This record gives sequence, structure tokens and C-alpha cells, in this order.
Amino acid sequence: MFAEAPGDWRGQRLRRPSVQIIGAGIAGQSLAGSLNRFDIQPIILADPNHPGASSQPALNIYPQLSLQRDRLSEFSIAGCYFALHNQEGVQRRPLRWRSATPAKIQRMQRLSQLFPDDYLEQIDNEVTYHQAGIWQSLSPAGLQDAKVCELRPSKGQMRLYDAAGHALSQADVTLLAAGAGMHTLTSLALKNVRGQSIRIQSKHALPEFLTGDINITHLDGHDFLVGSTYELGSNDSQTRLLDTDRLISDLAQTLQHRDFTLTSAHAGIRTTFSDRVIGAGLLPTDALTTAIMDQGVGQHLEPM
Repeated sequence: MFAEAPGDWRGQRLRRPSVQIIGAGIAGQSLAGSLNRFDIQPIILADPNHPGASSQPALNIYPQLSLQRDRLSEFSIAGCYFALHNQEGVQRRPLRWRSATPAKIQRMQRLSQLFPDDYLEQIDNEVTYHQAGIWQSLSPAGLQDAKVCELRPSKGQMRLYDAAGHALSQADVTLLAAGAGMHTLTSLALKNVRGQSIRIQSKHALPEFLTGDINITHLDGHDFLVGSTYELGSNDSQTRLLDTDRLISDLAQTLQHRDFTLTSAHAGIRTTFSDRVIGAGLLPTDALTTAIMDQGVGQHLEPM
């Protein structure tokens, strides 16, 4: 209902906007899932030759916390809560964190004192995130294999083009969740972070935990995901034997045995703001929104 004058109410049919999403990683899939709940079916375009960070079989979802109350930690807590309670492909379960570094242990102990035990619980040198989970990639409806190379405003909408200048799609609202592809599509100050993980099989139950050096996540059955390496500023999405060997060695040292089998290796690139805070930049029109998913931080959704 709307009225141009008090009491002059008239009915109005609201038109759902058309939406297109660039990127089908965890950010793109999260956006699509959120829109589906409002009966909006977006078009999703993803470069088949650049799978990005979500080429990983799974990602850990947990909040990035701070000893001082700030905008980033509050946003991360809210984003993590939303993902755990609303997103498809997310399995809610506690994640354990441990470290042998005294400074990291002390920081986590101080953090655990700021939050209730049902949120963040400390037992000896181990901290449990109770509000956490595992996200596994899906195949969203509306997915199209296409590399978007250019954005052009067109009569209140945004039109997308490939490298040959052919139009791919256009919509009222464009959501940009393109990972490393963001550098060529926006002027935002972003950085790449390359990570590699390995998938293994073990007949024995392995301890699940996070550390600053290695993470072990149970996927299903005898399958576990072990990761990950961290390399700032790299665009290399190919797996490396050196990184695979390092992860195997670190895992064997952590478990004190090598009773497991390597099944695959996965490399991906995620993108985040250079200073790891929520930011903004100049984009072509108001119809463009940027979504950046930083692993472990939660969902960043910033209108520009």
C-alpha cells in the first residue's frame, strides 16, 4: 500500500528485481540461497577455469573474534550466525582450536573469558567454538559457465560481457562475488590469499581441530580435509607438490603416524580487503553490490 496524501491509500504491485551474481563460490552460493528464500531466482555466472577459494571440498565457518569490541568482530559474529542458521550446505557442529604457541594460547584464554561457555569454551590449552560449522559446496540452480570480463550500465541495469564483447546477461541488481576476478571488475583495494588443502582417507578416527598451522576437518565416512597453506598475493590456482608434501608431513607429525591415504589436493584463491576490515570503493552504479567471503570471518556483504 502507498499514499500520496494522508488517508489516500491505494494498492501497489511490487515487482521483484532481476538479480545476477558473478561468482559461484561460498559467497555467491550464500547470496543465491538468501535470495531464493524471498522467491528471487538469480542468474549465477562463474568462470569454469577459475574455481576460486570454494574449489575446496569444505570450509570451516566460525567467527573472527577480537579482544576489543569493534565493527569487524560484531559483523563477523552476525555473519557467522546467519550462515549457520540459514545457509544450505552448512552443518552446525563445534570446532576445536589448539596451539602450542604461548602467545596464541594466552590470547584465546582471554577471548574465552569474554564470551559465555556455550559460545566459546576453554578447557586446558584447547578452545571450542560452539557456534561454528562446516560448509560444503553445492550446485546452485541458475548456474551458467561464463567468464565475465566487463560491466556496463544500461538503462538502470547492469549488462555483463565476455572477453569477445558478447553480452552474457543483464539485471536490475548485480552481486559481485568473483573472488580473484574482482581485481579486473572493480577498483577496490583487494588482496589475494592462496590456500592449498589435501583430502585424505583414514580407517581410524582422527581428532578434529584448528591451529595456526594445520586444520583437520571430518567430511564424511573415512574422508578428512587437511589444510591449509597460506600465501599472500598469489594468483596461482594450481596445486603444488611441494605444498602437498608439506601438509602430509605436518599431519604425520601432528598425529605421530602416517596411517592415512592421500586422495586429492585442492588449491584456491580467496579475496579480502587489504586491511581485513569492511570497506567500500567506487563502482559503476548503485545497482552493483560486492560480496567478499573471507574464510573464518563470515559473510561480508557491502553495498557500494
